[in-house]
Formats: sequence, C-alpha cells, structure tokens
Amino acid sequence: MGIKSLRMFNWNIVSNVAPVFLAFLALSGCRSKGEKSNTPVPTDSAVVSSNSTALSDSQRATLKRYLSASSIEQMAEDQQQWKTLETDTAFAKQFRATFPLMDSITAEAVRNMNAGDSYNGCGLDSLAEKILVWRPGCVVECMAFMYDISVEDLETVAKRSRGSADDEFVFLLKQLYGETLFSLDDPFITLFQFEWDYGGGTLSGNGESLKFLNLCHNALAKSSLFQNEIEKMMSGVVENFNDNTYMEPKSKVQAEIQSILDAGILPGSLSGKLVTTQLRNEAAPDSARLQFNCNEENAGCDFGG
Repeated sequence: MGIKSLRMFNWNIVSNVAPVFLAFLALSGCRSKGEKSNTPVPTDSAVVSSNSTALSDSQRATLKRYLSASSIEQMAEDQQQWKTLETDTAFAKQFRATFPLMDSITAEAVRNMNAGDSYNGCGLDSLAEKILVWRPGCVVECMAFMYDISVEDLETVAKRSRGSADDEFVFLLKQLYGETLFSLDDPFITLFQFEWDYGGGTLSGNGESLKFLNLCHNALAKSSLFQNEIEKMMSGVVENFNDNTYMEPKSKVQAEIQSILDAGILPGSLSGKLVTTQLRNEAAPDSARLQFNCNEENAGCDFGG
C-alpha cells in the first residue's frame, strides 16, 4: 500500500460498501467493455440536465457505467459551480458542498463496479485531469476505488476568484495535505513521516508545526470565512503531537510545544490538549509506549509495527 493510497483511505466509505469491498479482496479482473455490470445502474428519465455542457458527452458516457442519471447531473451541477464561481465566498460554499457529494458518488460507483475493478474503475481513471477538483484514486492497497479532491485544482479556481480568503485557505491545504485530500480529518498529514506502508512517526518537534499554526492564526486574523475548516486543520496538527512515536528527540518535541503555547495562537480547547500531551511526555519518559528520536538508525522504534 503506497503512502498516497493510505492517506486517501476513507473508512466511512469502505464500511458503507462492505459487501463490495470484501468482494474486491476476494476477486480480481476487470470486466470487458461488452460485459454488463452485475449491478444495473438505475436510470431516471425524469432528470433534465440544466448543466449539459459542464460534462462532455464522453465523460457522461464513462460515468453512466457506474452512476445513475440523477447522480451524474449532481456532478454536472458541481462542475458548473466550480467553473463559474467568482468570489471566495462562493468558493467556501462549494467546497463544503462537494465533500458530501463526493462521498455519496464514490459509494454509488463502488456499488456498481464488478469485483476487481479496483483502482481504475474500468474507466473512471480516464477522467483524471478532466473533471475539475475531482480526482479518482484507490485505497486499501488499491483494492477499492474512491474520489478525492485535487488541491491543485482548488488553487487554480482560487486564483481566478475575487477575494483572497480562498487563496490563503488553499495554501494551507497544500501545506498540510499535499496535492490531494479526502477529508480535513485525514490524520496522515505532511507533518507525519511514513517509515513503512502502515506506520511511521510524527515530525512534531522539528519546528514546522509552529510555522504552520502561525500561518493559520494569521489567516484567521484576516478572515473568518474558512474559520471552521482552518480550526479543524489546527486541531489535526495538535493531535499529531499526541502520537506515540516521535522522529525528533524528546527535548525538541517539548520545546516546540512550549513555543506554541507561549505564542498564544491556538483557539479554544486546543491549548489544553497540547498541555496534556506535554505533561504526558514528561510524566512517562521511559515508557515503552512512547518512542523518541526515531530518526536515529539505532533508536529501536517500531513505527507502529
């Protein structure tokens, strides 16, 4: 399982489509072009497209293999909004609308795939770089398909819209998640270092967490448009400090925690959570449950193994 695959893993989606997911694990092989899906995609003749140009005929033909007509129209409406929005306020509204739609579309597509369709979805991967903001990907060692959000596309949209709040927000997304994200709750942020497919250690203590939290604090001082999202990202950074495996020495971890607390840049209860982590680290310095300085070759860290 690759790093990007693990970072895109959405347990909620997999649990919602458990029977299909188990079939993925048991079978392989993509159906031929002429073979019909085991699960017919429902049609809805009453659906009238009001966004007929938002998706091309070829895109619709590919999506039709996995999605109902109404779902395709929802995607088309989503595309229309991303292509035509003009302000950072409209950007915020559409960002919040796309996440739940993407989850439901992913679940529907997986239900209508034959076992073994896996990463490429027998065609859905051909829509990469074509459908704005949406990116097809795979999870669970590429045994299950899912959509996630292209941060690079968000950056393109933000640059052409009026207002700067969306530009700053997308910059923060890119710093914390990289090129794609499936959720603001993704625990595997850029401040976590993978040492193998399923584990690694937090980079807390290297100074980058303080820098990022300062950027978030400054962005919130300028605009509250993305306050909920930015505070959720800050919460993720604080939670990253609470890992049991640290790549940096304990002294550096504790020093960065103190610097963040002294800076007064955390909202609400996040300061309390960080204090709790700081006290935990001091109270159990020799605990086998806590591992520090794991960048050192002979540190003996297990990285969650």
